[in-house]
Amino acid sequence: MIPAIAAVISSAYVGLSYIHTLQATVEFNEKHITELQQALHVTEKDTNVQNEKLDSRVQSAIEKLQIRLAGVENLYKDGSERMLIEMTNIASEIAEVRVRGQALQDNQHMLASEAEFRSLEQSYYQLKDAYYQQQNAIQQLRQKIDFGGY
Repeated sequence: MIPAIAAVISSAYVGLSYIHTLQATVEFNEKHITELQQALHVTEKDTNVQNEKLDSRVQSAIEKLQIRLAGVENLYKDGSERMLIEMTNIASEIAEVRVRGQALQDNQHMLASEAEFRSLEQSYYQLKDAYYQQQNAIQQLRQKIDFGGY
């Protein structure tokens, strides 16, 4: 019977020792889990603070970019309007140059005709003067003939 009691006592001792080791492991793990949860909670708070700061920076950067974009859009709109005005002015100047060129081309024919007309007119006056001179010479000749000058 002593061996049976010794076996029961040794089994109880091994069982109690095993339970004590398990309990110590459970307590260690609970302590470690608590520490990890606290660290995680602190990390979450830090992460939330960092996320809020990051969100603030991102929002600030977005607002700055929106302001710059609005400025660029205004400059683009202004530049487009100016370009449209300049293109309209250039188109009107081109049309004016075409009209003037056509007018000059038309007037060139008229100028040539006017030059010819003036040349003919001058020739007419020269011929007229020569004719009157001839008539005067004939008249003087007649007078000399009539009055016995020849």
